[in-house]
Amino acid sequence: APAPKPEPVKQAPAESKGAQDKKSQVPSSQKAPAPNPKNASFLSFLNKDCELRLSVAIDFTSSNKKHEEQGSLHHSAQPLNNPYWRTLSSVLNILLPFSREQTVEAMGFGGKKKGSKDVSQCFSLVEGDEFAVSGLEGLRKAYQDSLRDIQLSSPAHLNEVIVKARMSMQNHLKQQPARDAYQVLLIITDGDPDDEQQTINELVKSSVLPISVLVVGVGKAKFSKMRKWNGEEPQLANDKGIKMKRAMVTFASYDDCDGSSKGSKLAEHLLENLPQHILKSKMKNKDAPAPFELPASKWFA
Repeated sequence: APAPKPEPVKQAPAESKGAQDKKSQVPSSQKAPAPNPKNASFLSFLNKDCELRLSVAIDFTSSNKKHEEQGSLHHSAQPLNNPYWRTLSSVLNILLPFSREQTVEAMGFGGKKKGSKDVSQCFSLVEGDEFAVSGLEGLRKAYQDSLRDIQLSSPAHLNEVIVKARMSMQNHLKQQPARDAYQVLLIITDGDPDDEQQTINELVKSSVLPISVLVVGVGKAKFSKMRKWNGEEPQLANDKGIKMKRAMVTFASYDDCDGSSKGSKLAEHLLENLPQHILKSKMKNKDAPAPFELPASKWFA
């Protein structure tokens, strides 16, 4: 079932008691010492004070079917309109404006790169060792090219693409510690992972960093394992019983969203918890911005 909407967090200027009663505020013990007027809204905070770093990981397992086959989830008929691309374009159209570099780290898993006999669980969608593509158009080209060049295979492991996103964030923190950033990894897959515990172990490890993982299920699978990852409170635990430090995972099923506006509904559901993820991450690191209004539908205004 979709994750419940987070309670809005509002800035709290002096006002009447009746107006105050209508607002939910960040607990006083977790507030920044002094409100900063420029952080009055969450979106202005992203625009001015915290850039988003974006990564995507696409499932290239054989259950998706080859792109030229009828019923393929990677169907490549033009204009490109398969579930993978609709998800990518809907979500990144909203998030890319908050990326200063306007780049996306483009990864695939569960397939074999051209010229390789081995299945890779984390490969670049572009040639060479680089993963970054420029904007949505660069991602579209990389994805379309990969449909011709990648041999679909199995199994589907998610832990390696999460490791890649975590390392990308760690490198940023080391190289540019004064430049505030938050990593968002979007994973699209047609089934539950074959390495569930290893994936959960990596999610627990990543939860101490400023990272969110957004997972979209496409196709007819039930996604019974990944649906349990949703929640406003950390609940996943690694194989040693250590729980996530904070909630940072959102799962959504593509087919749970109906109608012609399926893509925008999916994006809205995926992103509704992201502001809370970012806020709680900043609080954990004791560098929270001033209390601000969360965007809710304002992502789409």
